Amino acid sequence: MLLAPPDPELYKSELSVLIVTATEVERNEVLKQLEPLPSQTEVVTVYDHNQTYFLGLFGVYGVTVVQSEMGAIGANSSLVTTMNAINLWKPKAVIMVGIAFGVDDEKQNIGDVLVSSYIIPYEFSKIYPNEISFRSSMPNANTLLLNRAKSIRNWEYKIEGHPVKVYSGPILTGEKLIDNKKFRDDLVKVYRNTIGGEMESAGVFAAAENSNTPWLIIKSICDFADGNKGKNKELNQELAIKTSVSFTRHYLSNGYAFNELDFVPLVASRGEERTSETVLLSSLISFLDDYKVDSDKSPAEQLRVSSREITQTETDSKLQQATQTVIQLIPGDTLEIFERRILYCKDLYNEMLDSKGEFLAREIDDATAAFMKCICRELTRIIALNGVLPPDPKFQGWWQQYRCATE
Repeated sequence: MLLAPPDPELYKSELSVLIVTATEVERNEVLKQLEPLPSQTEVVTVYDHNQTYFLGLFGVYGVTVVQSEMGAIGANSSLVTTMNAINLWKPKAVIMVGIAFGVDDEKQNIGDVLVSSYIIPYEFSKIYPNEISFRSSMPNANTLLLNRAKSIRNWEYKIEGHPVKVYSGPILTGEKLIDNKKFRDDLVKVYRNTIGGEMESAGVFAAAENSNTPWLIIKSICDFADGNKGKNKELNQELAIKTSVSFTRHYLSNGYAFNELDFVPLVASRGEERTSETVLLSSLISFLDDYKVDSDKSPAEQLRVSSREITQTETDSKLQQATQTVIQLIPGDTLEIFERRILYCKDLYNEMLDSKGEFLAREIDDATAAFMKCICRELTRIIALNGVLPPDPKFQGWWQQYRCATE
């Protein structure tokens, strides 16, 4: 009896990010850190045409992982692979994870992480009799994705006792596998602020730009393109991809950092090697801090203090027991914040319908869909904090009325 292949439509609502890799070692390291989606018992594999996709939980978000060939152009290049994946999965963002070359071995080290502020497709050049002039547009990475990466302060990774550094800046990209110091230095002379280079970013950018999908490149240094690429190649690549994947997983472990891009956290925000109870409480503390509740007498403030005390305990059994008493229900005043946000969604929608302007049927349909998404987003945040939707008839009614379970 043949089993029916997994239907991509069943998983799209759980997936926020497309992760693209270019080599087997990159893909395999990502898969080591990939957990089953909350609705599944194992990582899901989906086959579509000549691509294989792996669906799972990375950080707190659902992701689909795909591997392209090296380079930006060609049958299975990053351009074609990313474009096909975007068309199939409709992700909220694309992140390319992998290895790259550095440009300054006096300041940079193997394993240092490079985050793209923009990319430089250096292949666009003009050849003169005595010089080469590189002429290219320099596409910017998504501002929000870049900001969240640059804002990370609590990630730490050490190689032989030395902390890995994170650099943000322009990244060179082209079809050439560079292992020539003079050619590398010629590029750096033209683009003086560059932090490194690789071969696939131009394809990822082009595919993402074509579908208006936010994108970011996160890669780590495995060599310096100086003629020594073959020296300790396998070890250096392994070190580099581990730091890149570790940084990216940490980056995607905050359940509130990407709200504006409509990322859907499937579990509470978490840090490395922390219990699920500590994760949930820390997430709740972060949420309450955002609203800066000042009154010492408010339930929210009491919960914040209690949560901090609980997360600092060294007794796991005490932690688990205390947690159960704290997270049964979000305080009423905090729920009121959510309710006001939900009602604000409704007010904006009603204002549009009551306005004197004339709208096409399609425009009204789009507005209705956005309105429903707005409400479901807030209800999903409540579940992420509380574990379940509170029994309040208003919240239960909205969940059913706006079909949030199918979002």
